[in-house]
This record gives sequence, C-alpha cells and structure tokens, in this order.
Amino acid sequence: MTGGSSLAVRAGIPTLALILALSACSRPAEPPETRLPLLPESAFRVEWTGVDPVTEVVAGSRAVFAVSFRNRGSATWPDPVAAKPENPDGMSAVRLAWRWRDARDHRVIADFGDRSDLPWPIGPGAGAILPCEVDIPAVPGEYELEFQLVEEGIAWFDSKGAAPLVLPVSVAPR
Repeated sequence: MTGGSSLAVRAGIPTLALILALSACSRPAEPPETRLPLLPESAFRVEWTGVDPVTEVVAGSRAVFAVSFRNRGSATWPDPVAAKPENPDGMSAVRLAWRWRDARDHRVIADFGDRSDLPWPIGPGAGAILPCEVDIPAVPGEYELEFQLVEEGIAWFDSKGAAPLVLPVSVAPR
C-alpha cells in the first residue's frame, strides 16, 4: 500500500465502519432527561374534600366541576413542570381525570380523556381545587361521574388502593 492509503484500509478495518464509529464519538452527547423518581407506593393516597355543585347539566353540553382534594400520601405530587422541567408534557405528573359510568350497571360510557394539571407540586397534607371541564353525555339519564388521579404514564391512584370520587349526576334533555 502507498503512503496515501487510509489507516482503516491498512489495518484491515472497513472504512465505513470506522467513519461511523468516529462520527458517533465526535457528536456531543444528548443531555439526559430530567425526571423525578417514581412516586413510592405510600404516595398514592388522596382525600377528596369536595366538589362545587353543578345545579344543572344538560345533555351534550360542557360543565365545569371544581374538585378539591388533599394529598394524604408520603411524597409530593409533581405538577408537569416539576415532573419534567425540560418538557412539561404531563408525563410522570399527577393529573386529575374524569369518566362517565351508567348509574344502573356502572358500565363506562366515556372513558378517561381530558386531564387537569396540578397548578403546582402538592406536598403531603396540602390540597388544591382544580376546575375540571367535563363533556356531558349526549343522552339524558342517570349517570355517575368519576374523578380519579393518575401519575401520568405510570399508575392510576385506584390501582394503588386510592378510592376515586364518584358523583351521581342527572343529565337533563336539551
């Protein structure tokens, strides 16, 4: 081989593999994602302290329920910013969700969809009141509106033993 040959060819290493290896080494490393550790089992405790009553709900409309609760667990529940400061998309944050059930057989009518974010991290013993805008079922009748907390992408609080808040709701025709 001549003096102009590459080191890779002389050493018997395929040139493309060496180029790829060198380019991977020269790229700056991606910054590690900042994320809080998962909540301990003892953090999944909630005390539901109330809901501002909605006097009338009409089929096919939307209503705002102000849901209040207290953290009875052992750890602070993160809001989206505390959970992932570089990308507060809600993953790993504690959020409030709702769904509708038929009052007769408890069958799910509309499963968990929209979420309400915590306004700030909520420490043990602290509480919050969250407005939760809810889509009312299109068909008049008797329903149960279930509110539940979730550590987004990790676990629902009821799967860890916390009871959801369940309200009987009459839906009037338009």
